[in-house]
Amino acid sequence: NKNRLVKEKIVQVIRDYTSTTISEESLILKDGVLEITTSPALKNEIRLKEEVIISTLKLQKGVGVTRVVYK
Repeated sequence: NKNRLVKEKIVQVIRDYTSTTISEESLILKDGVLEITTSPALKNEIRLKEEVIISTLKLQKGVGVTRVVYK
């Protein structure tokens, strides 16, 4: 399943840059917008590294994320 592979790549990149694990179920990717549902502490951690996470997803993993929305 392509969607699952994409989510696995996103989880891996987030883990690499934040040293925390996020579940695939908390991710929704639609039209280049990544929606993340998680705790406030993890949101802040991801937000601090958001630019490098998006860049890595685009350039190294081939995942077209243009922006991140937190819930």
